Amino acid sequence: MGYLKIQKTPYRFYYAVNVRNIESDEIIEYFENSIIVESSKKNPYEDFWKIAQDMRKKYLKNYPEHSYHIEALTWGEEE
Repeated sequence: MGYLKIQKTPYRFYYAVNVRNIESDEIIEYFENSIIVESSKKNPYEDFWKIAQDMRKKYLKNYPEHSYHIEALTWGEEE
C-alpha cells in the first residue's frame, strides 16, 4: 500500500520583528530576516504564521517582560 506524497512548494517570506519593553514601550530590538517555508496550502501564509507563532512563544517564554510583534513583509515562491 503506497502513500500519496503531497507536493509542497517552497516560499520565501521576508519578515520583521519588533520587540518592546511592556512597561516603557521602548523598542528593545528591531530586525528583518527571511525564512523559507514549504507549503502545500492554497494560502502558504498559514504555514508561515504557525512558524511565526512558535518563534514568538519561544521568545516570550524567556522574556515575559517584552512584547514580540512579527509580520510578513513580502513573500513569494522560491526559485
